[in-house]
Parts: sequence; structure tokens; C-alpha cells
Amino acid sequence: MAEEAEEVSVQLTGNGVETGEEMSKEEAVEVEENVEEKVEEKVEEKVEEAVKEPPKPVKRIPRPSREERDELINAQKEIRNQASDNLSKLRDGSEKIKTAKKDAKVELEALSKEKDVYYHLMREKIEAKKAIVDQIRALKQQDYDGTSKNSLKDLPRALKYCTTVADVEKRIKELEYIHITESLTTKEEKSITGEINYLKHSGLEIMGKIEQQREEFKASKEDRKKEREELEKQRKALDAEINESQAKYDAQKKAIEQIKEAQKSKFEELRTPIQDVDYETEKQKKKDAKDEIDRIIADHDRRYKEYKETEQKYFEFERYKKQQKFEAIKARKEEERLRYEAELAELEPTDPYGGEKAMCRSLLLYLQALDPSLIIEDEKETAETSGETETPQKPVTREISDSSGAEAIGKSAGLVEADDGYAALSKGKKGKRGKGSRSASDADKKIPKHSMEAYTAFGKLGIKAPSTRGEVVSAFQAVKEKQEYYRTALPPAESEENKDAVEKPGAKKPPPARKSQVVVDGDFPEGEMKSADASLVMDLNRPSFKDIIAGNAVAPPADFPKDLGGSGIVEGITGAGDSTMTTEGADDDNLNENISAATTGLTIAETDMA
Repeated sequence: MAEEAEEVSVQLTGNGVETGEEMSKEEAVEVEENVEEKVEEKVEEKVEEAVKEPPKPVKRIPRPSREERDELINAQKEIRNQASDNLSKLRDGSEKIKTAKKDAKVELEALSKEKDVYYHLMREKIEAKKAIVDQIRALKQQDYDGTSKNSLKDLPRALKYCTTVADVEKRIKELEYIHITESLTTKEEKSITGEINYLKHSGLEIMGKIEQQREEFKASKEDRKKEREELEKQRKALDAEINESQAKYDAQKKAIEQIKEAQKSKFEELRTPIQDVDYETEKQKKKDAKDEIDRIIADHDRRYKEYKETEQKYFEFERYKKQQKFEAIKARKEEERLRYEAELAELEPTDPYGGEKAMCRSLLLYLQALDPSLIIEDEKETAETSGETETPQKPVTREISDSSGAEAIGKSAGLVEADDGYAALSKGKKGKRGKGSRSASDADKKIPKHSMEAYTAFGKLGIKAPSTRGEVVSAFQAVKEKQEYYRTALPPAESEENKDAVEKPGAKKPPPARKSQVVVDGDFPEGEMKSADASLVMDLNRPSFKDIIAGNAVAPPADFPKDLGGSGIVEGITGAGDSTMTTEGADDDNLNENISAATTGLTIAETDMA
């Protein structure tokens, strides 16, 4: 857990270096809280994994029989097919009846049309007869209205008892006699006087018109009689035609009824085979069979799923048992390995400054990749000191550029043979300048920003990380001095600083350095650590050298020099021995590989120190 907290702390600390801003107290507190939260989350995840219950043994169940399922399904399919056959039979019978009805309808329509012709003809005759009868009635009404009785029924009350002009004059005389001979009241006298005046004027005129009409009626009565006799003859003729049309209509109607009876018998004959088949019942049977098939399949699938889950749990428990056995064997082998390493540690003491030496070697390669001119200067020194420090090993050469048309460069180019497999080749470059030929503007030129591992390495050695090309040389010399110091330094127990502590009884040992932690001032005998330049930024999302070396991430090109300003072969000491890298004539991808190879030892050295 402490390692995880330190890693998170280093990542968040790198964010401050990358942005180039100094964190305030509030921001620092917030960063610490974020670190604590992330550590707590990881701790909870590991606790959950630890408390996860191991699989339990389960009892295996037999696999559901597919044959039994198919047998049940086939039984339901027979019911469904029988219902489908009945429905098909019902549909076929209905189609036959429908076709028969269609044919019968055509025949009946033809007969009905003929019957309708007789009916319409009969109706026309009846209508003509009605017209003749109406004319006869009108003539009779005229004869009736022309009689004296009917002509006098609408006369005024004064003329009620008068039928002729003579009767009106007689009535006038009677009223005058009464007026003269009898004594009357004023009212009666006025009534008789008014009636006399009406009869003399209007009564005689009205009665005269009535007599004139009566004479005219007598003259036209004979004509109406003749016309009425003619109409009676036409009516009798129409009655005969109507009776004939009625007989034809009735015969046609009877024929239609007979055809309908014959068709009905035929329909009954077609309906007999399917009369016991009920459409809704068969349809329900078919639906129930389908639902039962679905239920059988679902039940089988459920039991098969339960079987698979049980089998999975069973084999999971078997795998767990095998894993437990494997873990036991692994623990036993780990115990043997630790015991073997302990025995080796007792026989062969380790170098107390191995991590610092590896870090120095990696920084030298890194600085040589930034400034290839340092390689030429360091060739003789490396050859002189290689015999004193350790046994020379076979150099590890990384060939970056294409070998076709390439040539060896550097001071030792003439010593490299054509078939030397350890020498990297690169295309030659004319006008190569020496170490002292760099101009002032070239010395002040900014170099690519360092990675977090490089900053950490410079800080642990107490050397300021160079920011320009002019500072690369001084940093290179300082690293060389550190390397020489650690090569001849006494072990920590024999140094003056720890001598008294070792001899003093009960003295506490100095605490070990934590992994991935920047070393503060005073951790090294010489020099002091300079804080990184605030303008140098680093992205948290950029991969570490561990991931790059393991092949889990690609090194970003921003970590490496894009323009080295020189060419040559970079040579140095890595964890595997001498290493030679070509920095001239290579493309960007090869250049990135050179810088990545040069900085490989930084992370390894940091781990060794921890």
C-alpha cells in the first residue's frame, strides 16, 4: 500500500513540475486528500478481493434429456397438425360453398332480371290503368257536380229554397206582401227589406247563371258519357295485360324459388363434412399446442441453463482446487528461492553503491545522447578506466540506421572492420565540427525537456539538470565525478559518518530510501540537490520508462532531442555492458530509440537503489 501511495504522490508531484506553477498550501492539501482517496480506493479494492469467498462445492445434476423434450414436442405437434388439418378442411369446404353460392348467384341474378322485367311491365300496366280509372272518376264527378242538387248546395241562405229565376221572383212577391199586410217591428222590417233588395239584385243574377250552367251541362253530358265508355274499354284491356304479366311474374318467381331450394340442398351436402368442425375450437387447440411447445422448450432451456451453471460452478471449484494446489507448489518454490537467495547473499556480498553506479552510467548515456560530441572525449577515459573498475564485457550494439551505403564515423572509425558485428554504422557527414567549435548561440540553445526519471536521477546525485546545451558538458563532468566517487567510496558501515553509529551499542540504522522518492539535500556526501526548473513541465499522461521498456507503451517523441547538433556513435556502460548507439543519419523513430535506450538504466538504477 505504501508503494501505491508513493507512486500516486510522485505522479501528482510531477504535475507541479509539468505545469511550471508552485502549488499553494490549499492546493497541496487538496493533492494530499486526492492521494489519500486514491490509496483508500485501492485498499478497498484489494480488501474486497481478499474477502471474496472461495467457490463452494456443488452437487452435479444430470443433463436434461433432449429426446424427452422432442417426444413431448412431437405429441403437441400432432395435436397442432390435426387442428391445422381441420382448419384447412373447414377453409376448403367454405371455399367450395362460397364458389357454389357465387355460381348460384349468377344464375339467380339472370332469373331475377327476367322477373324484374315482368314486374316492371306489370307495374306500367297498373299505372296506366290507374290513370284511366282517374279519368273515369273525373267524368263521373263532373256529372255529379252538374246536377241541380249539387249546383244549389253552395247557394246563399236567401236562395236556399229557390231553384229557378221564377222561384226567386215568387219569393220577392211573398216578402213584399208580408211587408205590406203585416205589422212588423223595425228589426223585422229591416230584415225583410234587405232580403227583398238582395233577391232583386244579386239573387236574380246568381240564379240566372245557375240556369245557364245547367243548360250547358245537359249539352256536354252526352259527350262525357261516350268518353267514359271508351275509357272503360281501355281499362278492361289493361286488366287483361296486367293479369298476363302477373302470371309470368309469378311463374318466374316460382322458378327462382325452386332454384334456391336446389342450391340449398347442394350447400347442405357441401357443409356436411365440416359441420362438426368448429373454427374457434380448432383455432384454440392450435394456439394451446403452440403455447405448450413454447413452455416445454422454455422449461428445457431453464433446466439446461441450471445444468450449465451447476457445471460451471463445479468446474470452477475444480479449478479452485487445482489453483490451491498450484499456489501451494508456488509457495514452496518461492520459499526455496528465498532460501537460495539468502544463501547466495551470505556467500557473495552485494555492492552497496550498485544503484548509484548504474544511475551514473545511465545518466552518462543520456547526456551523450543529448550531446554526441561527449562520446569522442570519453572514449579514451572509458578505455583507461574499464580495466580498473570491472571486467570488460562484450559491448551491446544497437544498429539504428540502415546498413546499406553506411560508413563508420568517429575517431575510431578506422579501427572498425567491415565484418565487426558490434559496431553501428551510419551515413557519413561532411564538415563535422569538433568539441570546441560550438558557437555561443549553439551553447545557449535549449535542449528537450527531461523526463521525470531523469529529474529524479539528477536530484538523487545532487546535480542540477541541464537546460541548455552548454550545461550538458558540465553536468556530464559532474556525473563522471560522482561515478568515480562511488567506485572508490567505502561501504556505508565503514564510512566516517556511520562508523560511530555502528560501534555504538543500540544505535539505530538509518532508514532506507523509499522507492520513487526524490532525495533531499544531504543524502549524498558531495554536492547538493538542486530543485528542478519550474519552466520544465511534464504531462501526467505520458508513460513511464518502466512501461516503455516492458513494451506496454510507446515513448513520446517530446522526451528526446530532435536536433542533436552533431553526429557520431554514442558509447557507454549499461546494465548489460558496453552500448553503442548511432545518432547520425537516422530518422525520428530511430532517434527516439536511441534516447530511450540511453535512459533505460535510469529507472533500473532507481529501483536498485530502493
